[in-house]
Amino acid sequence: MTKKPLVIWAAVSAALGVAALAGAVPKWVATLLYVANGLSYYVDPDYLIRLYFPDKAVPKSRVGFWATRNTGATFLVAALYLAALAPMAPGTATPALDRADAFGLAMGALAATTVRFVLADPEALGFKNIQPVAVAAFPAALAVAALA
Repeated sequence: MTKKPLVIWAAVSAALGVAALAGAVPKWVATLLYVANGLSYYVDPDYLIRLYFPDKAVPKSRVGFWATRNTGATFLVAALYLAALAPMAPGTATPALDRADAFGLAMGALAATTVRFVLADPEALGFKNIQPVAVAAFPAALAVAALA
């Protein structure tokens, strides 16, 4: 299997990390790459598989597709949580939201991303013993509890 795309991506990421630590690259570049990677995982998992593994066929199993998509959702939820904790005014350490509100916002976003999964009929996709309502209800309940 060709690992060239993964090796190139790892080298680019390492070089950007070293450059950011040295102050040669703005810190927002890493954030932008993280969000872009999460979006690519979430929006088109099949493309991402073809990109990283060009000589491997895209799996016919939709379990892998949704697992990859859910990985992207996790990237995006983490980015939203961290963005909510970031200081909004230059030169201040005061976060935009407190931790509970940031967590509630992130869990609300996670609940929203799981609705797409639930509507896709998880059992027909190969996910056994999945309670679709619980998949979306659990992060929604956490969001409500955190924002209350």
